Amino acid sequence: MHVKPEEINDKKILFSALNWGMGHVARSISIIDQLLQQGNQVTIAASNYQRQIYASYFPSINFVLHEDYPFNFGAKGNFGFDLIKNSVSLFQHYQKERVFIEKYIVQNAIDLVLSDHRYGFYSTKVTSIFITHQVHLPLSCFEKPIQLLHKKLLRNFNEVWVLDTKKSEFAGELSKKIKGITCAYIGIQSRFKLYTIPVKKTIDLVVVISGPAPYNLLFFQEMFEKYPNAFFIVPPELEINLMQERLVCSSDWKKCDEVILVAKKICSRSGYSTLMDVFYLAIPYIITPTPGQAEQRYLCEFMAKKKPAN
Repeated sequence: MHVKPEEINDKKILFSALNWGMGHVARSISIIDQLLQQGNQVTIAASNYQRQIYASYFPSINFVLHEDYPFNFGAKGNFGFDLIKNSVSLFQHYQKERVFIEKYIVQNAIDLVLSDHRYGFYSTKVTSIFITHQVHLPLSCFEKPIQLLHKKLLRNFNEVWVLDTKKSEFAGELSKKIKGITCAYIGIQSRFKLYTIPVKKTIDLVVVISGPAPYNLLFFQEMFEKYPNAFFIVPPELEINLMQERLVCSSDWKKCDEVILVAKKICSRSGYSTLMDVFYLAIPYIITPTPGQAEQRYLCEFMAKKKPAN
């Protein structure tokens, strides 16, 4: 039996999002907002940085401090190898998370647990739901054991909320149902659902710089050479000398929202959360995968086959 966000009312909910990039935080904002609107009491388990972002949208929401998953992305972008390399610390954190959540559930009378891609964030005592667009991971044949582990870990949850339509219109093969896993398709999610979309667009092109170093700097340099008159959203770690009226730091999410809302076109990496934003805003886009990230490469190829981007 599927349970969708619009069917949940008057529950005490514990939520947490993965820290590998801020896309997990971004895409969960509309889900949390909907749950709050329906009379639910939501507590977000988050790191200090995640808390700052969430609090700017939900200033009165409950928080509990929760550690990030330890992980180091290798410079070569070999995700499978990086997982194996970090497997011991990841498993240790998984075990700590399991102890934390079972204890917290009992002490705080939680009714429902929601996890955006945190494999250990579930309870054996109450309904637990995993949120993802990747039912299938974009892995090579050599990394097949990781897909098997992914499926095994998903089975710990009562069901999976898939961020796509039943026809997998936006994530393609990544979001297609897998045998043995209960999936409910909840459509695309975007924090821009919290806003009234302006009719008038005043910025021709906004370039969103994201991703790990050194690829974020290289992306900025490439895009600035190609689109010197564009508006740029850049991460705080990049020291960029650019006219302030065409530059905003990506740590200021509300300011970023103001800029994106009036953009006629977006240029960015092909992260799924960013793609959901441009799909929801219904604006043209230019996307480029981060080197070595198979998921972003697949999404670029899938969207290119689906329809022209601009």
